[in-house]
Amino acid sequence: DADAVVADLVMPNVQGDALVEQLREKFPSLPAVLLTGYGRRSVELERPFRMLRKPASPEELARTLRSVIDEGTLGRQQIS
Repeated sequence: DADAVVADLVMPNVQGDALVEQLREKFPSLPAVLLTGYGRRSVELERPFRMLRKPASPEELARTLRSVIDEGTLGRQQIS
């Protein structure tokens, strides 16, 4: 199992938000970080997820990833 997924919003064969939706069919509360270089775009995803503007520093990515993983963990604890 993965702790989270990090994907670019725009990729050649699948959009990042569509990839997250596909992964969440099997792992419903999977945290996600989507990277984009295209400014603001509306993304309809259930939390936990965050969007980061490229280029993101390694520190910013790590901080955001930790935050979204922590949010997902809290969400799973509330469900049980």
